[in-house]
Amino acid sequence: RWWLISDDNQTAGHVVDVTINDTVVSTFKSAGKQLIMDIGPYLNAGDNTVKFVSRGDTPSGGALFLYVGTGSVDGGRISQDEPKIKFKRNATSDARDSVDFKLTVD
Repeated sequence: RWWLISDDNQTAGHVVDVTINDTVVSTFKSAGKQLIMDIGPYLNAGDNTVKFVSRGDTPSGGALFLYVGTGSVDGGRISQDEPKIKFKRNATSDARDSVDFKLTVD
C-alpha cells in the first residue's frame, strides 16, 4: 500500500495542498493532527505526478516533513518503508511555492 504521512515538529504557518495526478487529495496545516492517508486509490500503474503546493503565511517553528512511500499495516500500526518522496518545509522556506515529483508505481 502507498501512504502519505506527515511529521510536524512544532511548526506554524504552513498550509500544503497535496495533489496526485491533478487531484487534490489532502491539505495539511501546521499544528493539526498527524496525516496518515492511504493514497493508493489516487495512483495509476506507471508514472504519476505528486505535487506539493505551499500556500501558508509566515512559516515558523521546527521542520515539517511529508512522506510518500509504501508500507504495511500490522496490528493497527503503519510501518512505512524508506519513503520514495520526502518533502520538507521549515521557517526559512518560501510561504508560497510548489514542488512536483514523479512517482513510478509498478
